[in-house]
Amino acid sequence: MVGCGAKKETNTKELTILAAASLSDVCDELKDIYEKEHDIKLNFSYGSSGALQTQIEEGAKADLFFSASVDQMNTLSSKKMIDKKSVKNLLENKVVLIANKDSKKEIKSFEDLATDKVKMVGMGDPESVPAGKYAKQVFESLKIWDKVKKKANFGTDVRNVLNWVEANEVDCGVVYETDAKVTISFTLLE
Repeated sequence: MVGCGAKKETNTKELTILAAASLSDVCDELKDIYEKEHDIKLNFSYGSSGALQTQIEEGAKADLFFSASVDQMNTLSSKKMIDKKSVKNLLENKVVLIANKDSKKEIKSFEDLATDKVKMVGMGDPESVPAGKYAKQVFESLKIWDKVKKKANFGTDVRNVLNWVEANEVDCGVVYETDAKVTISFTLLE
């Protein structure tokens, strides 16, 4: 989701863009391309969509806001903190289960997280991280949320979870598919 209007001054050669942490790789790549073709500097600030929403609510100025969830856009739009007409669905993603590529755990599916195969799972905090909210929905639909949440280590954003999996600090993690594919450090399980 993208929205505009959190900042009123648009006659500038710089744009301030708040973006979900899961978009950092693509945004950094686009920044280089865009700045070469235009006389405008792009200043990105990354974080969980919930944390970025809070920053906007507390007065942070932004020309664009890229959220990983429609919830943040709806809330900011209802508070008239972004222009509702500017909100567009640009991208889609899905949550996946990953493990460190060197993991010896026999984890094959989301259902395995409710078994003794998994002692700790990394995922975004469902209260503020859209990937965590979506992961919780997956576990609820499988009727295993109560078991999984006891093993969950909640991260502040998807990149936080990726770091835990990469460092073998958790048995597995739930992240966006695009984030899992940016490195060879992970095995995509489901």
